[in-house]
Amino acid sequence: MVNQLIINDELTIITKEQQYLVKKSISLTLQEEISRQKVNVIFVDENEMKRINLQFRGVDSVTDVLSFQNNVNNKYYWPNEKKTDEELLGEIIICFSQLKRQSLDKKVELDYELALICVHGVLHLLGYDHHTKIEKRIMYSKTDNLLKNIFYKNE
Repeated sequence: MVNQLIINDELTIITKEQQYLVKKSISLTLQEEISRQKVNVIFVDENEMKRINLQFRGVDSVTDVLSFQNNVNNKYYWPNEKKTDEELLGEIIICFSQLKRQSLDKKVELDYELALICVHGVLHLLGYDHHTKIEKRIMYSKTDNLLKNIFYKNE
């Protein structure tokens, strides 16, 4: 379940349908993984995403999504202290303008790319990664299955 949906970028215009898609993608991912925890979603502009990416990952560029777990073992220790809400799994930071570019580059619908990064972000919060071939296969397989449920179930 999405705990908070925060848009910190005045240029980010996200429709009610896209807000619903964010919530649906995250809720379905948590449900599939049998997690009853909550997630905060924060939309930021490119400058803020670049700053966060540099500060916490040492990468001086804009990225589409970053995930920060809400636990003391979080290697990035975002945002500087643990949130007091024990049900909070973590936070997903999204740069909507980067997301739009990616959807154009990939020639996919913006809503599909939005759902994909929401699923991707939650899977990271749940401990999945894609550094090795096996991790990548597991995470991407889960992502594909969840996206099928989000877009093609009930058709």
